[in-house]
Amino acid sequence: MSQVSRSAGAVGGVSTSYSPIRESAVTINLEAWTGRLTFDAKNGRGWRVGTVVVDVDLSELTITYGTRKRAVIDRGDFRDWLLRPGTPLPVDDVVWTSEADGIYIVIGGLTYAVPDFVVQRLDNVI
Repeated sequence: MSQVSRSAGAVGGVSTSYSPIRESAVTINLEAWTGRLTFDAKNGRGWRVGTVVVDVDLSELTITYGTRKRAVIDRGDFRDWLLRPGTPLPVDDVVWTSEADGIYIVIGGLTYAVPDFVVQRLDNVI
């Protein structure tokens, strides 16, 4: 472990110390893209039946459909799945799946295609 500055002191008879850097500390990329992606959920006839909202935060993705938040997904877990989407990724009320012709999201038992531009954007920023 490299040398780092430490501060120490006593508070109420209890000894305290602080090390600003730990080798096991979790690192979050504060320059990571955050924002919102939306796409139309379409039925088998291609008619719009709703809007899926994907809010991307520093550590998680939130999926909203209609007026309800359907899932909160760890950003790292979703990134890992998106790199190798072989098996379905069930999270809360949502299942992400991959077929030969694209990525799909299952909400409330109904399957909707995720448009290529959304998949590409997620792939670029996650």
